[in-house]
Amino acid sequence: MLAASRPTAPLVLAALMVGLCGCGVVSPPADSGAQGLVLLGPMCPGPQRLDHPCPDRPVSRAFEAFLFPPGFTGVPSPDRGHSVAHFSSGTDGRYRVNLRPGQYAFYSAHSGSPLPCQAYVTVRPHEYTTATVHCDTGMR
Repeated sequence: MLAASRPTAPLVLAALMVGLCGCGVVSPPADSGAQGLVLLGPMCPGPQRLDHPCPDRPVSRAFEAFLFPPGFTGVPSPDRGHSVAHFSSGTDGRYRVNLRPGQYAFYSAHSGSPLPCQAYVTVRPHEYTTATVHCDTGMR
């Protein structure tokens, strides 16, 4: 009797593994998403002057990407979208994240600043959308 049940054990194990692997999050394709630069600014108070440039600087930040339903109208906010990815920009400010086609909002709440960084991006099939994310220092 024990010998008869052995051939079914691998089948049960295989079915269990397929079932467990099939219920996870589907990974996005590697041929679409968003990439770009994250900049912090303004870096100097007052109006910018041609004789004293004060450019925004690249910054490393962690982000969460929220997907919005097709045809979404209104003001995007995290509570209206579905969180689908976490990513970070490097110390040089550059980021790249794989995403399925759709409308996204990127949000970051940096612990050292009450002002969030955010950007709105539309990802098209088989393309990487280039977007600059501006983080506000609050300096005026």
